[in-house]
Amino acid sequence: MLAHIFLFLAACIVKREVEEPNTPPELFVVEPATDASLPAGQPVVFALIVADAESDPMDLSVTIAVAGRVVASGPPDTVGRFRAEVELGAGSYNAVVVVVDPAGEDAERIAAFAVVPAELVSL
Repeated sequence: MLAHIFLFLAACIVKREVEEPNTPPELFVVEPATDASLPAGQPVVFALIVADAESDPMDLSVTIAVAGRVVASGPPDTVGRFRAEVELGAGSYNAVVVVVDPAGEDAERIAAFAVVPAELVSL
């Protein structure tokens, strides 16, 4: 009986060592800068860096939504960079940027910016 208990405990310890909890991916919005004023008539550039402790960058999924509409999505490159250019009219925007790992963990950021007439953009 004692041998059975020992085997059961050993199996639990091995299982605990193998099954580490999944952590959410990391997400950094490089562009657009927070509260940026971007010129109308030019695409808005979204540049992101994503990473995940348990997954290869190309196994992650990135989605960018503006005004409730997905404007860009896909995997990052092999080092975790994601870039998209989106045409938007003049106005203030809060883009929702999400990265999801294969286990379903996610990270979300809001990118707030404005698209304004070119003559109003300060350098």
